[in-house]
Formats: sequence, structure tokens, C-alpha cells
Amino acid sequence: MDREKYVAEISDLFAEGKFEEAYARLEDMASARAEELRGPAEAGDSKALYSLGLLYQDGVGVKKDFPLAVGLYKKAAEAGNTEAMNQLGRLYGNKKSGMYDEKECFAWYLRSAEAGDPRGEFMAGSLYEAGFGVEKDISKALEWYRKSAARNVTEAEIALGDCYVFGLGVEKDYETGRKWFEKALSEGDLNGSWRLGKMYREGWGVEKNDRKAATLFRKAADAGIENGQILLARMYKEGTGVKKNPEKAEALLRKAAKHGSGEARAESEKM
Repeated sequence: MDREKYVAEISDLFAEGKFEEAYARLEDMASARAEELRGPAEAGDSKALYSLGLLYQDGVGVKKDFPLAVGLYKKAAEAGNTEAMNQLGRLYGNKKSGMYDEKECFAWYLRSAEAGDPRGEFMAGSLYEAGFGVEKDISKALEWYRKSAARNVTEAEIALGDCYVFGLGVEKDYETGRKWFEKALSEGDLNGSWRLGKMYREGWGVEKNDRKAATLFRKAADAGIENGQILLARMYKEGTGVKKNPEKAEALLRKAAKHGSGEARAESEKM
């Protein structure tokens, strides 16, 4: 399959406003990709098995076939493909997938983690912390978080920061927690921003600074992160660190509520 040729043609069609033709060519490209993958998949290539599974799961370029997709993922996983292991973990952990099973979810993520996959390491840690599919064990959670964070997985860095800030499995250490949040933020994860803002808002291990807290909350809020929107809304409501503005507060709460935040919905209804 000449991927570059397809992409160039599709880009031109979109640029010309020929959307129907562009989507048709996208489907052609997906079909060609599926055919290209069949040979290697039948030969047992784990990457091809996983990629073909994705196409069957979503019905892209092929007729949608969820059971076949799962079978392909399992073959890929048995061949050592950690992406397939993680995908199986996601599916077993999703109540809407039709195959929800907490123990299977944990088992596949742990297998991925033990194979050295950084995403699997983070998820194994997360499941150990939550006690999801396995007995809760914060020590093992920390072990996997540290391995994943060493590979620059920002979710693991933030999870470690939370553990140090709140004293989960380790002695409470605001400075170490703050450094993990700063590292995650420096790598582009804005969930680190509102957490840092919370530290400056509360004066946890730093000098209390409402203006800096508001700036950090705004970074997260502008990126559509619910916690950032809720925390910034409270500051506008109180006039703390920013000029009091109930209208902006309510607008932020409504945005967070649209994302499904019951907390934001309840606060908005009280205004």
C-alpha cells in the first residue's frame, strides 16, 4: 500500500472541499491496509495481529467483528505484544465492552508491566492502588509507578506526586510531590498544573500564593480539565487571586458539568 500517495490524495480532496470523496478514499486506504496486514498476521506477526484487531474492532476498512478483534488481540498478546495486552486490559476493564472482568483486566495489565511496557507498569500500579481485580497494595503500586515514571509516563509521575503529597504508602513529603508534578507539567501534562495550583492555594510545602494558584488553575482549565475549571471557578466566586466574577465562575462550572462532573453541576446549581 502506498500510504503517502493515499494521504496526499485525501489531503487534496479535503482541501478542495470534496468531503464525500475524501472519506471514500479513507475507507479505501483502510481496506488496503487490512489486506496488507492479513499475510503477516496469518504468519503470526504480533504487530500485524494487533493492528488488524484494531480495524476489526472499529469496523474500519473491514466489516466490524468484535469477537474476531479480541481473538486477534489475544494471539498478538500470546506472541508478546504489550500493546495487545494493554488493549485487552482496557476492554476487560470497560463495563460497556460486554466482556467486563476486573481480574482479567488486572491480569493483562500486570502481564504487560512484567514484560516491561511503561503503560502497563502505570496501569498495574493504578490497579494495585485501587484494589481493582487484585487485593489493594500501595507498596506494589508505588513499585510500578516508579518504574513507569522512570520511563517518563506522566500519569505515573502525577500518581507518585499524589502519593507523596498525601502520604500514601510513603512519608508525606510536599517537596518531592511538588517535583513530580513539576516534571509532569514540564512534559506537557496539565494535570500537573492544577495540582501545583492546589499546593500554592493551600500553602502545602510552599509559600501560599493565590495569584500563582489561579494562573496554574487557568492553564488546566483552558485545556478543558475539569478540576482546573472547578478550582478556578471557586477563585472567581470568592475573588481570591483574581477579581471576583460570579459570571466567569458559573461559566467554568457549566463547562466542567458538561464533561460529566457532578461536583461542578451541584456547585453551579447553588449559584
